[in-house]
Amino acid sequence: MSENASPDAIEIALRDLRYDRSWLTRGLLSPENLLRQHQDFCAKVPWSTDLEHFHINAFHAWRIMRYQFTDAEIEDAIAVLMTDTDLFSTSSLLLSLLQEALTDQQFDRILEAACSKGLGSKTAAFERFLRTWSEGIPNDEYLRASVDSGIAAIHLFLVKKCDVPWVLEALKTVGTSKEVRHVATQRLLQLQSRQRHDP
Repeated sequence: MSENASPDAIEIALRDLRYDRSWLTRGLLSPENLLRQHQDFCAKVPWSTDLEHFHINAFHAWRIMRYQFTDAEIEDAIAVLMTDTDLFSTSSLLLSLLQEALTDQQFDRILEAACSKGLGSKTAAFERFLRTWSEGIPNDEYLRASVDSGIAAIHLFLVKKCDVPWVLEALKTVGTSKEVRHVATQRLLQLQSRQRHDP
């Protein structure tokens, strides 16, 4: 640890950068990184007035140092992020964790926490849809439920990524926007043209 990492210096840095102490105690931020950030803050580097910038950088630095998260690390991240709702969107940073290799239980825990901090039910449904999709194209029952969901993000994803004709046919009519209905029509024409030219 740096010679400058005295208890007083750490307390001042925590206060000035508006970090909750849990960032240190739960391991999402090291004293060295905290003091480096505080040096930038005191030197008034171009981004130093944006405290959110420091917190986001610290979170992502912690995140990229892990390949597989333990349940305890997920709980640490949730606990720390819940303390900083006045600085940034907790739900958006929690959502960024959903891109990691997570167990189903970890995924559900993060999504639950994000929803408790204002993540909408439609966004949560889209995240669940993406997780299922990433594991292999869903079966017809799941696709039918996705079409029937009426969720714009899911419909837009399907018309651009799904090659199942009945899905595109349905979205031509029930798509949530003009864009979705138009793209569904285009994709169907492309599929039909491809089928005619296949030997």
